[in-house]
Amino acid sequence: SPYLIETADDLKALSDGMIAENDYSGVYFRQTKNIDLSGVAGYTGVGSSQTFAGFYDGAGHTINVNIESGADECLFPYTTGTIINLGVTGSVKNVSAAGAICRSLRPGGKLVNCWSNAYVEGENPGSLASSNYGIIASCFFFGTLNATGGSAYDIARDREGSESFNNFYVGDEYVQSTANSKVTNAQLKSEVTNWLNLGL
Repeated sequence: SPYLIETADDLKALSDGMIAENDYSGVYFRQTKNIDLSGVAGYTGVGSSQTFAGFYDGAGHTINVNIESGADECLFPYTTGTIINLGVTGSVKNVSAAGAICRSLRPGGKLVNCWSNAYVEGENPGSLASSNYGIIASCFFFGTLNATGGSAYDIARDREGSESFNNFYVGDEYVQSTANSKVTNAQLKSEVTNWLNLGL
């Protein structure tokens, strides 16, 4: 049976376990309600700078965050596990790399059927992850990216060995970016409307 994540305290307990060097490999978590972390003082991501290796099913629910950090903090900073069916709202502002869901999706990591409408700001930000060494599939973003340095990446900066498919960026235009996507928002919105029937 999965461990149920229902409150901000439940996520904090998961985070505390990771800080204590439990990566939760082979452990299944399922979120049962929308969770608001925006008012949690000092929150800088699940497990701080540790790596999550478990299986997290958002079950269609959202996590609202308000992360502002001088480091690389995101909801799940580093991930070798699997995150599915999760929405992230709010904002992530880092001095360095930023992504709505994770800073770095590492080899073996997967983001599937996830979405975000967050405001994401930092150096080399990606809408869902700053860097991708794993697999991102069937995810979409309709928030705002702000590259304070480097380049903005519509979903993530794909690295060697990564895979990314059936993902859509339908958000606001990039605010400050030195490497904007060549695909227009209108084209992407048309694709999403046709294939995902979101009614945008």
